[in-house]
Amino acid sequence: MRTLVVAIGLLLGLAIASPASAADWTMENMGTKLGTGLNGVVTCPADVIMGAMEGSSLTKIQGLTNLAGLVVGTGDAAARAVGGATDAFLFLLPEVGMISPKARYAVIPGTKM
Repeated sequence: MRTLVVAIGLLLGLAIASPASAADWTMENMGTKLGTGLNGVVTCPADVIMGAMEGSSLTKIQGLTNLAGLVVGTGDAAARAVGGATDAFLFLLPEVGMISPKARYAVIPGTKM
């Protein structure tokens, strides 16, 4: 627990001490980054479903396009979940830009589409 408090303190200290990024240090930018990150985590299961429904162009074999879409959708969901969790965790650091992919659906207010 003490290590977590020290790590958060260091992250906050680095974020506040950075004069080069003072222009980016606005509540709106932090809210957008947090909202987009949380939205990515919440909506990542939709990528698996949509991938299976839309199919994939990885294969042209009849009946395997939906299976390939399921595989691609699972990878997309993992990327969206990791990117969203990273953005939600690091939203206080303006030096770290948003890494979440473009949102497919917006269910959290403040999501950047």
